[in-house]
Amino acid sequence: GEEVAALPEAPAAEPEAEGVAPRDTFTGRPIDGSPRFERTAAASSTRDGASMQWIITKTMQRELRTLGYTRDEIDSLDPQRAVQVIKLKIRRPSRGMPKKWRKDHSSSVLK
Repeated sequence: GEEVAALPEAPAAEPEAEGVAPRDTFTGRPIDGSPRFERTAAASSTRDGASMQWIITKTMQRELRTLGYTRDEIDSLDPQRAVQVIKLKIRRPSRGMPKKWRKDHSSSVLK
């Protein structure tokens, strides 16, 4: 038969410093269970350091689906509201996502 080459062993994990979250060996990201919001083109900062979310990233979409939101709700969800929903782990209400959470709601209120 054919011999199969053994995969190289992963490097031994370094001991974690006290108070530091362990990191995923593949991505290098902390694995403390909280959602990650990387600084990308999806968000921008104001002069005072506040962050403004412009789009819902694929990572955010996965988090929202885990919380029970439908694809249509996620597509219509205001990105700033999405950040808060994920951060606070707000599960989808049984009656569906409130209309005031939708992107088009905030613009229609201002008219």
